[in-house]
Amino acid sequence: QLIRSVIKSGQPWVLFAGFWPTFARETAFISGMCAVQPLITNTLTELGSQNSETNRVVGALTASFICQTLSQPFDVLKTRREFAPTADWSLVIDSVWKDIKNKGARVVLFSGWLPRCLRGVWTFYSVSAIREWLS
Repeated sequence: QLIRSVIKSGQPWVLFAGFWPTFARETAFISGMCAVQPLITNTLTELGSQNSETNRVVGALTASFICQTLSQPFDVLKTRREFAPTADWSLVIDSVWKDIKNKGARVVLFSGWLPRCLRGVWTFYSVSAIREWLS
């Protein structure tokens, strides 16, 4: 019903309002899970660390920190766009810039970062463990 009403409104692009920031955020997240975390874990193993679980945890922590930090601003843009789906992108970006000037970049761009980072650690670790178990 929601989709029908949006299409009837003559503004069907509203359904894809957060598509590009979501794509950028998820690309960073998946890259961390599939490339960064295994790279860190394997490097620690090659450097002589014998505890594979410790290597996996350190890899997950580091990769999650890096990837979630890089992708968090895209999440902010996506969320702002979802709250104003019919607004022009320039208005959304202007709104973010005004908030950054008033509140600071750390508050605006990285609010919600810690929960996402912790979730990322769990996700990266779990995928790594499952990948090893399956291979």
